[in-house]
Amino acid sequence: VSPQSFMPAPKIDSQVIKLNIREKPPVNPIDEKFMFAVIKAAFSQRRKKATNSISSLLSMEKSLVEGVFAKCELNPNARAEELTLENFKDISDHLKPLRR
Repeated sequence: VSPQSFMPAPKIDSQVIKLNIREKPPVNPIDEKFMFAVIKAAFSQRRKKATNSISSLLSMEKSLVEGVFAKCELNPNARAEELTLENFKDISDHLKPLRR
């Protein structure tokens, strides 16, 4: 959408997007609230490895988190932006029983 479509005209071009609401969630974690806590922890320190961020912010031993990554066949050096929603579901499902 061109800037001339707005009043006052912004100094940028705009785009229109369409969002489709899903009938059911794309993943079904054991504990949805915990999965979102894992995701938030992983993204809170963006330039760090996801294992470091998750272990420090959720107060879990790094070796436990690295073990879960190995169990899920994920690279322990991966950053949060390299992981999929399905990866986060698997990580949280494996970490939940280990949490004190």
